[in-house]
Amino acid sequence: MRMRKVAEIVVESQGTKSVSAAIKESGLYAPSTAENPQYLTKSKTWADLMEEYLPEDAIAKAHKKLLNAKTPILQQHTFIGGVDDKTIKELIESMADCHLISIKDIFPAEIKATVDGEEVPEGPAPVSAMRVAYYSAPDNRARKDAIDIAYKLRGSYAAEKHLVGHFSLADLRRKREERDKLNQGL
Repeated sequence: MRMRKVAEIVVESQGTKSVSAAIKESGLYAPSTAENPQYLTKSKTWADLMEEYLPEDAIAKAHKKLLNAKTPILQQHTFIGGVDDKTIKELIESMADCHLISIKDIFPAEIKATVDGEEVPEGPAPVSAMRVAYYSAPDNRARKDAIDIAYKLRGSYAAEKHLVGHFSLADLRRKREERDKLNQGL
């Protein structure tokens, strides 16, 4: 079936090809169909194919994981001086969805003084211990993308408006003048 081939192309591209591009690639439809893919995407058959290839429950599970995504690499923050574990934990976990993993103490003997990248035998005056807190943080890019996808799937974004047709220069000037008059009245 022609529509199944288009659905396969869309799904196999992992989101890199639009329905229009898949219609063109399939070569099974007239070019006008590629310009108006809603002829396919608004059909019951397309909805059934999407449920077959992209089941709602699988999408919901993957989407939930994205909404709760954490960075795969640890984040870190350095504290100077005598900041206790409890205070560090409170500070880290007061940041949205951040969770303390560990704290490492670095003592002055481990801190080497350098000048222009070369170690200096006698370091500066002693400094107090530094404490490095390692923590997980949300992957805000993945979360933003997941929310964006959810809004698109639910149709929550306003439809894009496009001016279609042929207009003369006089028509465009008249429209601009009408718009300017409306704006002046505000």
